[in-house]
Amino acid sequence: ARIGGEEFAMLVPNTFADGVLIVAERLRMAILDLNIHHEANTPLRLVTISIGVATIWPHGAPTDEVDRLTSRLFSAADNALYRAKSTG
Repeated sequence: ARIGGEEFAMLVPNTFADGVLIVAERLRMAILDLNIHHEANTPLRLVTISIGVATIWPHGAPTDEVDRLTSRLFSAADNALYRAKSTG
C-alpha cells in the first residue's frame, strides 16, 4: 500500500522477523535485477530501493492497545527506513 509520496508498506502476516527480512531482501534483489537505468543513482546507475523492517505480534492484545501498537509499528518501520536510506 502506498503510504507516502515514495513510500509503500507491505504487511506480512504470521511471519517472524527473520522471515520478514528474507522477504525484504528478495524484494530488494528483484528490483535490482530489473536493471532499470537511473542516471542520478550513483554509483550503480540503476533503480534501487531502501527497506525498513519492523515487526509486531499483537496476538491477544486488548483492543484498546491495538492503536498504540500500530502507531509504534509504523514509527519503528519509518525509523528503520530512514536508517536504511542514510546508510545506503
